[in-house]
Amino acid sequence: IYLEETATAVNCTVIGNTPGAYDDKVAAGVYAGSGSATIANSVFYGNGDNSGAANFGTANLDRFQYCASSVTNESCATWRVMDATAFKDYAKYLEGGELKYLSPVAGGVLQNGGCTAADYLSMGGSAEKDLLGRVRISGKYLDIGCIEKPNAGLLLMVR
Repeated sequence: IYLEETATAVNCTVIGNTPGAYDDKVAAGVYAGSGSATIANSVFYGNGDNSGAANFGTANLDRFQYCASSVTNESCATWRVMDATAFKDYAKYLEGGELKYLSPVAGGVLQNGGCTAADYLSMGGSAEKDLLGRVRISGKYLDIGCIEKPNAGLLLMVR
């Protein structure tokens, strides 16, 4: 993903890409170019050599909010460091390509690791559905990436 000017990328899961013809300028994952382009609630993993430069570029690193990758982005206070175990079953995703395997692991860095619902809506995020058709806003904090793991409800039994 190459962003310029005022473009915004929200709730993206960018994995397993290799650099293209412009790899001297663009990361295999995402790159925030000139202007005020921003990236929020997104995951960048396994792109290129899985380095920071390959996953999210080397420029404008302060334009990322509530994102995650295998390496840190010290310019972003809300950055999460993760590995393949952050996904429900990354190996099955690689074998079959089904997106459902990229659901966040319960209690992992991606689940409820994103911004608040109010901040998400103010950034231009949609309150509708995630990539699998689930309700996007199901708790105080959003999950990072394109898939929202449904929050378990509270069961209270009174006798």
